[in-house]
Amino acid sequence: MSTTSSHNDKLVRFLIKELDGASNVKKFSNDLKALGICDLSKSNTQQYVMSKEGAVYLFTLVTHYNFGLLNKLVEIQDKIKGN
Repeated sequence: MSTTSSHNDKLVRFLIKELDGASNVKKFSNDLKALGICDLSKSNTQQYVMSKEGAVYLFTLVTHYNFGLLNKLVEIQDKIKGN
């Protein structure tokens, strides 16, 4: 198994557990992309967020998502942009 696929697999397993299901993982990933924070489909991003340094940021983003803050930011961004 390559390192890239290993990071991806670990990331997906972590997110499914922390976000209560695969459908929430997709929404989480889409919210991060919409806000311009990061693109979790890219291998370099997956590698970073699974590193010791990046895991802190990933956990913070997951917490914000679980409290509904990321979704609210996307909503605000859409309203401001007129979408």
